[in-house]
Amino acid sequence: MASGMTVSDACKTTYEEIKKDKKHRNVVFYIRDEKQIDVETVGERNPEYDQFPEDLQKGGTGECRYGLFDFEYTHQCQGTSEASNKQKPFLMCHGAQTPPRSKRRCCILALSMR
Repeated sequence: MASGMTVSDACKTTYEEIKKDKKHRNVVFYIRDEKQIDVETVGERNPEYDQFPEDLQKGGTGECRYGLFDFEYTHQCQGTSEASNKQKPFLMCHGAQTPPRSKRRCCILALSMR
């Protein structure tokens, strides 16, 4: 990575559990000691999106967090009569856009990880 940070094994394992195994609904990552990305919280499979932004903000206004959420939705292709269930993970960053409220170093690290 360009920032020189590493990704913990817990991050890799949790990502695979969300993406492939569908074991969790979401995960919140944080930058530990400005050296490594690590897991802060892991959401159960059943929570809805409403809890996810709250989990992202638990670190406080001075901290940056990344969150991965496995979003489920129903999609119907044009010209078909049947809808299908889909899942797409999306990554969200909290705190990196607000330098006055976040630690400047944290913001720089968070933005370099995009």
